Amino acid sequence: MENSLPNGDFKAEITLSGGTGRTTIQSPADIHIENGTITAELIWSSPNYDFMEIGGVGYTPVSNDGSSVFSVVIPALDTELPIKAETVAMSAPHMIEYTLLVSCEELRQTEQPEESSEISSYTESVISETPSDASNASSTPNFPVFAAIIGAAVVVAAVIVILIKRKKK
Repeated sequence: MENSLPNGDFKAEITLSGGTGRTTIQSPADIHIENGTITAELIWSSPNYDFMEIGGVGYTPVSNDGSSVFSVVIPALDTELPIKAETVAMSAPHMIEYTLLVSCEELRQTEQPEESSEISSYTESVISETPSDASNASSTPNFPVFAAIIGAAVVVAAVIVILIKRKKK
């Protein structure tokens, strides 16, 4: 599925479960997609996390100013990912297990040309109206991704038309 994702910067809803339930990750989170690789900026509600592990890959924070911030590669969207994070808030560092879900259903592009705002609003509404019922998944595989790709193509086409009109003036 990831290879069909459009390149760009997006916002995606994040769900974190596990641990004590007191710690959260800021949602929506910034997501960067390039050539099928999904990189997320995860901002923890605590500055006390000094290590994360996702899919056997370890990460250290890119910032600890007020919150622990990690830039991590996400192997898949709309999939519950087991992760581990080490906190130093206790008497000794502890590795805590969590489950992370990065939702493709609410994926929104963050930078869009002003001229295409109506088109992007329509694209966002199409993506957000996608059924999230798991039983529906087999009948509409990858619909949010397909809608995002079509929406991106419409935005690009609109920008090209606007540029052509400007050039003719």
